[in-house]
Amino acid sequence: MPGLSVKPTTLQSDCFVFSGGEVITFNDEISCRCPIELPPDFEGAVPADPILKILKDMPEEDLELRVHKGQLAIIGKGRILELIKQEEINLNLDLIEPPEPKDWKKLPPEFGEAVRMVEGCAGKGVLDFVNVHPKWLEATNTYQAARYKLETNLPEATLVKRANLAHVAVLGMSRVCLTENWIHFKNPNKLVFSCRRWSSQWDEVSRNISMSLKPSDKHVVIAMPKWMRDAAKRAEKVLNNDDKYIHVELAKGYGLIRGVGAVAKYRERKKVGYAGKQLDFTIPPELFGELIERHNEFMLDTEQEALRVTLGSYRYVTTLGKAGVNGEEGHDQEAD
Repeated sequence: MPGLSVKPTTLQSDCFVFSGGEVITFNDEISCRCPIELPPDFEGAVPADPILKILKDMPEEDLELRVHKGQLAIIGKGRILELIKQEEINLNLDLIEPPEPKDWKKLPPEFGEAVRMVEGCAGKGVLDFVNVHPKWLEATNTYQAARYKLETNLPEATLVKRANLAHVAVLGMSRVCLTENWIHFKNPNKLVFSCRRWSSQWDEVSRNISMSLKPSDKHVVIAMPKWMRDAAKRAEKVLNNDDKYIHVELAKGYGLIRGVGAVAKYRERKKVGYAGKQLDFTIPPELFGELIERHNEFMLDTEQEALRVTLGSYRYVTTLGKAGVNGEEGHDQEAD
């Protein structure tokens, strides 16, 4: 859950904190806060782990949250969960500059889609970010890059860690605001989601993305087989959380999808009517499936040995000839 840490990174970063009529989480990089219907004088911290575990096994759609004998109680049909709260709040919420009401700006409705289609292209280390620019979102891991053009209504660009920003794609955010160290999002339910901003020399990275996305006149249109969409979903299930890429191969007479994880490998190969140049690349499986679903025509750049997709305001490129996932040999031996 956003803002919670499995292994506490700061005091009470593994807790739901109740203060000032809100429930709050904070793990030093993400904060979530939302109004809650409890007495405003109910304050303290409650460990999140038992709540989340038990809620998964409570089948009721509607549960009652109330204060019972000074403690937090979650009540279902014939069952009650009472949680002993920590009276003292140690969460250092002063680290987060609160947005001024006048500084909230409207977030374009396609922002969540932009995050979803860009963040999977981020790399590791100094490239483990999405650049949220006033006019686009972009990310790269050096062999693939994506940019989604849209007016974000931000006064300046800011870097946000890929994994942190990914939560925004599913939370229905409609407002955005920048403070000195944080980017804040808000949805119609008054949930405020705040991500720490990071500083880095990104100008050169952005220029390289612009160059890599520049289309070539020398290209061939490739239609990806539709079955690869579902194959990508299956291959995704064996991947490790920190290595979300599948290997794709398309060659004369066959297509191949492969996923490699720490404890399992998945491989799916089918005959196809393709007779062109052998294609061999890695790509996030969710992105690959969405591109095939919405626009399965990829452009093979024969000059730069790259595969490109243009979909409205979205641009994607990946380099061909990339080694298979996790160092696996990329070429399919059965085709020899």
